[in-house]
Amino acid sequence: MVTTGLNSKLILNNNLRELPRNILGYISLINTNEGLTCGLVNYLTINTNLNIKYKFTTYYKYLFYNKYNFKLILDIFDKNFYNIYFNKIYLKKNINFNKNIILTINKNTFKINNIIKNIIYIPFTYLLSFIENLIPFIHYNDSIRNLMSIKMHTQVVPILYPTLSSIITNYNFIINKYLNYSIVSYQEGIVIYVSYIKIIIRDIFNRQIIYYLNNFKKLNQNILLTYKPIVWVGERINIGKILAVNSNLLYSEYSLGNNLLVGYGSYLGYEYEDAVIINKKILYNNLYTSLHLNIYEVSLNIINNIPEICSINLPKLYNIHKKYLDKYGIIKEGTFLLPNTILVSKLIFMPFIFNNKSLVNIINFLFGSKLRIFKNKPVISTINDIGRIIKIEVLSNYLYNKVKNNNIYLKIRIYIGIQKYLQLGDKICNRHGHKGVISYINDINDMPYLNNKIQPDLFVSAIGIPSRINIGQILEGIYGLNSLYLNNRYIISNNLNNNYYNNYINSFNYYKYNYSNNFEFNKISYNYNKYFLKNPFTGHLIHNSVCLNNIYYYKLIHMVKDKLRYRFIGLYSELTQQPIKGNTKQGGQRFGEMEVWALEAFGASFLFKEFFTYKSDDIKSRKLLKNYLFNHNKIKNTFISETFKLIIKELQSLAINIETFCVYNDQNSNLIEKLPINIIY
Repeated sequence: MVTTGLNSKLILNNNLRELPRNILGYISLINTNEGLTCGLVNYLTINTNLNIKYKFTTYYKYLFYNKYNFKLILDIFDKNFYNIYFNKIYLKKNINFNKNIILTINKNTFKINNIIKNIIYIPFTYLLSFIENLIPFIHYNDSIRNLMSIKMHTQVVPILYPTLSSIITNYNFIINKYLNYSIVSYQEGIVIYVSYIKIIIRDIFNRQIIYYLNNFKKLNQNILLTYKPIVWVGERINIGKILAVNSNLLYSEYSLGNNLLVGYGSYLGYEYEDAVIINKKILYNNLYTSLHLNIYEVSLNIINNIPEICSINLPKLYNIHKKYLDKYGIIKEGTFLLPNTILVSKLIFMPFIFNNKSLVNIINFLFGSKLRIFKNKPVISTINDIGRIIKIEVLSNYLYNKVKNNNIYLKIRIYIGIQKYLQLGDKICNRHGHKGVISYINDINDMPYLNNKIQPDLFVSAIGIPSRINIGQILEGIYGLNSLYLNNRYIISNNLNNNYYNNYINSFNYYKYNYSNNFEFNKISYNYNKYFLKNPFTGHLIHNSVCLNNIYYYKLIHMVKDKLRYRFIGLYSELTQQPIKGNTKQGGQRFGEMEVWALEAFGASFLFKEFFTYKSDDIKSRKLLKNYLFNHNKIKNTFISETFKLIIKELQSLAINIETFCVYNDQNSNLIEKLPINIIY
């Protein structure tokens, strides 16, 4: 380990980052962190567990007289007494040709041993983690692209209307038990009550067992996680029965996306640089609509023995601002929220300070109480909070706060549910690491179509597949199109050599495609995966064929609504007279040097004039513009700002001679005198 420099990061040898052979089956081959910690932070495989002695153990299949009789549970040290092999076809071939030798791994070295001698077998899926086993045809993709697809799976947003994938692996069903995605029964009994809050079961000992559903749970990136019961009243259940599943599961199966008909080709040029063209039918059907949760927590304090209060009687506010508030000054449940809406009306009292104490005493005697100054500090929603109030909690624990010397005596928690639709700039991806930004939403009537009036849901550039070496999505699309036409689903095993799987895949697909296309009466080209589409404007066939696949797509957390925002007239800093920073404060965004270069390149002269005069640090010009907008006063001659002087200096550094003159005209606009002036100093 070597460190260089004051603030340098660790530089480690590559041998420490590699995966040794003795931990195959315990640590995942692919799943690791990106960046500097690559190979240092790893993840466990799907069957790795901790035993009583805090050692990692995994499953192996024991081979005895060419048969798998039982499974062994071994740790890293015990497996050194056995010979491990991975290739199942090689073993089958040797048995058929009466060869009793096989290539194995023992104590980090490759050896050739007899088949009968202490041999254990580990499948390829046991070397991967959970997320990797969810990817079909994973061995057809590049390992780096598989690592990127694993990181994309952690950024997927749960949607409201998911569908089951047409192509699945064996681990889509059992992932809910391993990752605690569901609520499981611990007793045998009968269900007597079911709601979205709790499930009550009466067991065989006549006891009532209550399972509470943890709804309104906020995950990372403000995602709402809800639980849905899948049992009914009167149902008899056993130990291990799934009672409720969360929004990541559909029919106890891991599903977060939708099957889309994807066309790999060029259309209108909007698919340039991995961009995506989508059909407007996706928006109409709400296929990728997600639900997000924002939580506001307001605390009422006791300052100098004077409590803060909530009241609807707010000063300096109109009735239109109070129409969503109840009598306590808290917003009502079920209210549709718009930006800059008052959530909680908060009043802060301060002592009345005056130099003449005798006058203060007289006033206090006349009114019978001490005079106080109050400030109105309501809690207001931000620009992105466009949703509905789904829940309000008022929490009070005065005795506990008194012991902890805490001044908080009341807390108000407001839950806001926000429904986000798919729009331009959002990111979508598939299970093979192929992601793209939505660049164009095409109308239904303007999308190309087949002879049977089927339209693609998505258009993706075909250049991105060979450059990224993720051929697995093509194979998934071929099987997905078969399942679309034949109305069935396929379970794909990720074991490399099971059932000679790689040898018959092409013939299987060709047979299925011939059957499906004859059934649909659709003529295709010689390459059975390519279709000829019709132009929606002319009705004629498009000259080049398009590859159509049915692929499972997800929606990622990188949504454009969280990144782009607008600002009208906000606050300015006193010292620099520039807009303040921060999204929550409705601050401005800096118009930097590169943005100025972009305006220079496109010749935006009027924008230059605004940025260098009215919108710059020239306070007097800004006030003149404000009077023009509100009072319709004429804009007088503006003043020279510091930014304008700076741009003149930059132009002079490019050997451009810029001179300024003061011109005097008579009443007939005839030039009288022209005097040179210096505006830089």
